Amino acid sequence: MSDMKRLIAKSVRSHTLFSDAASYGLIKLGFADKYLAGLVSMYRSYHWLCKRFSSECDELVASSQKAKQAVKNAGSINNQAWVCWLQGMEKAPEIVQICYESICYWLEGWDIVVITSDNYSDYADLPEHVVEKWKQGVITNTHFSDILRLDLLVRHGGLWLDATTLLTGPLPGYITNNELFVYRNGWMDTDMIQMASWLIYTSSPKNIVLQTTRDLLFEYWCHYSYLKNYFLMHMFFRMVSDRCPDEWSKVSYINQVDNHLLMSELEKPYDAVRIDEIKRLTTVHKLTYKLSEKLETGCTAYQLAAIFR
Repeated sequence: MSDMKRLIAKSVRSHTLFSDAASYGLIKLGFADKYLAGLVSMYRSYHWLCKRFSSECDELVASSQKAKQAVKNAGSINNQAWVCWLQGMEKAPEIVQICYESICYWLEGWDIVVITSDNYSDYADLPEHVVEKWKQGVITNTHFSDILRLDLLVRHGGLWLDATTLLTGPLPGYITNNELFVYRNGWMDTDMIQMASWLIYTSSPKNIVLQTTRDLLFEYWCHYSYLKNYFLMHMFFRMVSDRCPDEWSKVSYINQVDNHLLMSELEKPYDAVRIDEIKRLTTVHKLTYKLSEKLETGCTAYQLAAIFR
């Protein structure tokens, strides 16, 4: 299948053919590059969601605020940590396994649970329509994990770490000193996608922002059987946080740029000085396991096990 046919098929599946065609037209006319056209398509998807879910979002936020109780664990750390690899950690790529080793190494004393397709229902309680659509392949593993992380944190609290998160030191205090913490995306929340979902911490269950975002995802998949946009969860999170300014203002503003620097070094020759520079900037690193098949022996990816200790 040609790239054009693949893009058209993707647009048809997500019901975004018209907006994607308009974005492609901007590129052909010279008014946008691929990145800018992608943003236009993303914003159109966001406004589509707002049109259909704004009233429901208002009702869910109001209901959550009315039911909100005082934070029980204020001032203390919730030492529950969640990592997910649905196929099981023993079947994960080597980089994922090293990341998990680093998490266990630096989160000593935490209760770390690896969520798999076999045990997720021991900790989460998802609606039947969500589980069925996941089993049918309508909801991908990636977007199923978006729903899972929210449900786990709403029910139990604690720390969610993507399986490609490498720790090279203790968790920064700005994470666990907050009732809710996520890294920020973009510049001072001016981007519509203003949060990163690969690390989420909440000191207590039933956080309003996380709970309402989760419930909107439940509702979306109840009514639709296609993914409107890859960043569906992030869009609902934006919709909710805009309605909860007091809650959102409590989240320390820490941008995720530094957390991705080590990722950019993975396929480059190992440079101890450069790696030390990055480790001084942050102890939390978002990596990827999707690397070139032919990696040079001396590249940074082969040094991760030594880097995290």
